[in-house]
Amino acid sequence: MTLPDPTDHRISGRDFIRQIIDRDLSAGRHPDGIVTRFPPEPNGFLHIGHAKSIVLNFGIAEEFGGEAGSPGRRSRCHLRFDDTNPTTEDVRYVEAIQEDVRWLGYDWKEHLYFASDYFEAMYDFAEELIGKGLAYVDSQSDEAIREGRGTVTEPGRPSPFRTRSVDENLDLFRRMRDGEFPNGAHVLRARINMASPNMLMRDPVLYRIRHAEHYRTGNAWCIYPLYDFAHPLEDALEGVTHSLCTLEFENNRELYDWVVENTSVPSRPRQYEFARLNLDYTVMSKRKLLRLVQEGDVSGWDDPRMLTVAGLRRRGFTPEAIRAFCEMIGVARSDSRVDMGKLEYSIRDDLNRKAPRVLCVLRPLKVVVTNWPEGKRQELEAPYFPHDIPLEGSRTLPFTRELLIEREDFAEDPPKGFRRLVPGGEVRLRYAYVLRCDEVVKDDSGEVVELRCSVDPATLGEDVPSDRRVKGTIHWVSAAESIPCQVRLYDRLFTVPDPDVAVPPSREEDGAAKEEVAGEGSFRHFLNPDSLELVEGARVEPSVLDDSEDTRYQFERVGYFWRDPQDSTGDRPVFNRIVTLRDAWSRTLVREKPGVSAGDPARGISRDRPGGDVPSGPGERPPIPPQVQARADALQATFGLSEVDAEILARDPEVDRFYRDVVDAYSASAPEPEDPRFPGGSGPVANWLIHDFPAIQGERPLEALPFGARELARLVALVETGTVSSTGGKEVLEVLGREGGDPDEIVARLDLVQLRDESALGEVVDTVLTANAGKVTAYRGGKTGLLGFFMGQVMRATDGKADPEVAKELLRARLDAPAEE
Repeated sequence: MTLPDPTDHRISGRDFIRQIIDRDLSAGRHPDGIVTRFPPEPNGFLHIGHAKSIVLNFGIAEEFGGEAGSPGRRSRCHLRFDDTNPTTEDVRYVEAIQEDVRWLGYDWKEHLYFASDYFEAMYDFAEELIGKGLAYVDSQSDEAIREGRGTVTEPGRPSPFRTRSVDENLDLFRRMRDGEFPNGAHVLRARINMASPNMLMRDPVLYRIRHAEHYRTGNAWCIYPLYDFAHPLEDALEGVTHSLCTLEFENNRELYDWVVENTSVPSRPRQYEFARLNLDYTVMSKRKLLRLVQEGDVSGWDDPRMLTVAGLRRRGFTPEAIRAFCEMIGVARSDSRVDMGKLEYSIRDDLNRKAPRVLCVLRPLKVVVTNWPEGKRQELEAPYFPHDIPLEGSRTLPFTRELLIEREDFAEDPPKGFRRLVPGGEVRLRYAYVLRCDEVVKDDSGEVVELRCSVDPATLGEDVPSDRRVKGTIHWVSAAESIPCQVRLYDRLFTVPDPDVAVPPSREEDGAAKEEVAGEGSFRHFLNPDSLELVEGARVEPSVLDDSEDTRYQFERVGYFWRDPQDSTGDRPVFNRIVTLRDAWSRTLVREKPGVSAGDPARGISRDRPGGDVPSGPGERPPIPPQVQARADALQATFGLSEVDAEILARDPEVDRFYRDVVDAYSASAPEPEDPRFPGGSGPVANWLIHDFPAIQGERPLEALPFGARELARLVALVETGTVSSTGGKEVLEVLGREGGDPDEIVARLDLVQLRDESALGEVVDTVLTANAGKVTAYRGGKTGLLGFFMGQVMRATDGKADPEVAKELLRARLDAPAEE
């Protein structure tokens, strides 16, 4: 199946910047192509906000490149370093920024530029302004210049040096360049309007004296242009057509235009402003990020908790996920905050499609299988991918007498709803047998140190009768053959959504004004002490040692991980958690500490994973308000939901009502027989609302969404009836969240309908089995785990469109049939 390209403007819609470019091209402007630029200052590492600008600028150049329909148009995006401040810039930042842009998937080709390349030209333009009487040398102190600018209600006062003659200004400016004066003795100012309502136009400073060595030009210069003067000149010298800036530069546009209009530059660029990225649970200021590094709050610019591009890369994010996130949030005219859940959703969605599934036990508890002979070892075939992922591959898991399971997967005195291992109870071991706990072994302190269990040999790869109470499935590894590893559980760096403006509780109690306490250092008060948990003694299945070091995994029931590229060794890997399997922060039941989720997998196996349920350990759920409990009880009684699902939906009365509206609409959308446990499809609807809907909704109120209960109900029905796979359904939900529409039309447009016809699918199955005759023989010889391999082949042959259940039934029918003589 070919997935829609999120950068294709025919699918994703037209933001206001692309509409501007459309109008320009329709009017015959820029026939040679659109030219954008990404202009970082090399004084720090790039962060996720810069990634948004990179994706926008390079993406527009690609989109309007002219390959389709306009072969004469050659659009491009420049990478330009605005290196006009010698005291803060360094070549290591230049190199790091280039690495980040390349890693994100973009190439500036021959269009690499530096502001320092234009120092001579900028100087000439400054002399041109002096010659026109539009600039003068001011000898006031910085403080006097500031005071002379006035206020928003009072005009500024002209400098006593504003009336200097052209000759005197040229003489002083040239002597400034020659190094005759110390820092701060003079500046060059534009002569514009000291009464302008835009304070930036009150004779802004264009040049200042800085006796400092520049990392590229050395000591050739001791005067340096300010950004507001240099930036428009750089754009004009490079032929930039659309200079895209964030909204904080909106007031600067008047000065930008003034510089271009009053100098003899070779082209006329235009500046347009878009909303910067304000992401929850982080800070986006390079100054504050540097503070975190300098104070030792993080290990460096590439600390995996930092939302720098380097930090995201080390954590294990993929460039595809970051680009998808930037496309998802879009380009707007007004600032707003973006839910961190959207970034996490993007990486989950990307890794769900490509990450092989393996088993890793974080906090092991020993299990002795008493009816398994000493020394016996069985290799169990396990697929890397579920059936709805059109990828193939499998590995063998060694099954031995001594196993390790998660400590949180056993409870002597289980809480209500516990669906894992208990004394005398049974669970399914993933890809293996049904296991029964027969005996609990404790040490002198009363701690459980070992479970003595037995397996049912007849249950390998087989379903058990419905009257047999096997409650859940848990993961495991061989005690003898698993690999010791360290696991780093990373979480959000701050405990509040907006640490820039949050007030520390101690100061809030004192009645201090917010603007007084939300200062430069107060954001550090909200650092999350649980943003990194080191788990020693974890054990991972041995197959990972054969994989490339950049492989990203889904540790089943735990989360997405990869090897830390700096600290891992060949025989003792270190795994970084990239993201949890589910959003552990939004729409979940919070613990006593603000901002940390009760369902966080860092605190124990949670309801987020197959076989999981109620959070355990330090993450026990606190009491909920009576009105919420009443709504939850009603949801359980009416729709048969689990306790936890009902409580999540009941937290917000608007969500409760929306859920009921979707369930009501579902019955009219699903012609197939309903699951009697979930009248009206209430179970599937709850699953979509809890797990997939929040990332699409973001911060928008329900009434602001471009779709409603009827459309969501129809989408759930399309998935439940097998018309669309769950992966395809998520694609449809993304489109609904972006532009609304009819789910059936979107499915047809994106070609997502599953192949369910048994005759057509049977031909594909026969072809796969014929092409893999050796594996068919192995399957019939007892390697039933190869079913996953065959499923992967079928999914691949149908571009992921085969209905997994129909394909599995056809495969089993043919594989289990007697071989022809």
